[in-house]
Amino acid sequence: MSMTFLLVIMVLMVPGAFAAKDICDILNLKNCTGVSKQGRRSSSQSLPSTGTAGNLNPANVSQDRGLGAEVIFQPNNPLNASIVTGTGRIGGAFLSTSLENSFFGNRVVELDVDRETREENDKQYKTKKITLGLSAGLIKNKNYGLDIGLIGKHHPKVKKLRAGGGLSGRAGIFTMGFSYYADDLFLNLYNVVNPNTGGLYSTEYNSPTYHERFFVRTFSAGVRIKSLFIDYGIISTRYKFLAEPTSVRLISAAFIYKSFLLNFANRTELSPYWTIKDNVYLIPKKQRNENYGGVQYSVNKYFLFGVHYNYFLLRELSLSATVFF
Repeated sequence: MSMTFLLVIMVLMVPGAFAAKDICDILNLKNCTGVSKQGRRSSSQSLPSTGTAGNLNPANVSQDRGLGAEVIFQPNNPLNASIVTGTGRIGGAFLSTSLENSFFGNRVVELDVDRETREENDKQYKTKKITLGLSAGLIKNKNYGLDIGLIGKHHPKVKKLRAGGGLSGRAGIFTMGFSYYADDLFLNLYNVVNPNTGGLYSTEYNSPTYHERFFVRTFSAGVRIKSLFIDYGIISTRYKFLAEPTSVRLISAAFIYKSFLLNFANRTELSPYWTIKDNVYLIPKKQRNENYGGVQYSVNKYFLFGVHYNYFLLRELSLSATVFF
């Protein structure tokens, strides 16, 4: 199954494979600029990039004909990159796993001490998982749109392919999306204390490592009023490792002004994470509120450059560049 998935991605990379002519391939229209491409997604149109939208729902993976890359730079971290390709009707993406535990991503479980240390040192969440997404346009016209998507995740420690799918639709000015997929959690427990019990995790699980398969559900609904996009989204996950479910609520907005794309968002996360101060576990923080802001500028339909605040939930500034040919 994993080989079939990779084969489809490789076929998409072949110039002209399954090619469907897009109007932007023929005419240099206003809505073909880099910032206007978000309005061509059938849902989650207010999210700042096709990578963030595709990570939330694989049906949002860009189907624009060509090959592109999204790169985000943040000091003290390696370059964060996603690769997208499309034929006009089918799209494929290699999605960065650093989008997990970022502002627009799912909250993946980390040991409390690891999370605190990472955030104190302004380090992005890193995993060696591979995430691939596919999308296909089922209906495309002026007033309606319907896309379907598949997502695959592979964790090198577990060595299994987890999969899922999504739908994304547009009717007039309204949009809606839903996705459901499986994933793997793998933790090195070493000598870490479980703050809920006071004992070592490794003793409780009788193993130096922990693994579980979990499931993620996402839902989004939005509206577009001319150059203004507004979306509401929910990411829900239930982990056996945690005592309570986790959920993320996203309210996001985007506005296109000439060649500029302005993004704003609020994230409310409910998760039973502890706060650590002076090596002492304090009362778990159930709710965490964060804000995001970004400005991107489209040089033409091929290049898009941006500045982002709090993209990785580190209250940091990040720089982005998107190239698409």
